[in-house]
Amino acid sequence: MLETAALNETDLAEYCRKRGLFPEQIKTWRMACEQANDWERSSTARIGQATKEDKKRVKNLKRKLA
Repeated sequence: MLETAALNETDLAEYCRKRGLFPEQIKTWRMACEQANDWERSSTARIGQATKEDKKRVKNLKRKLA
């Protein structure tokens, strides 16, 4: 697969013509992919924080039981 990030506008237009695409579609797909990656990173951070808080809660509950 050809990396479109390295293409200038002329080459991108040719790439799109050959594949029946519009340059705007490539830009939209690229933005969607970048946002998905950002979402996954922030989601992973939220899960990690929730896990940390859960461990702390369990530790406090065990201390209360003892």
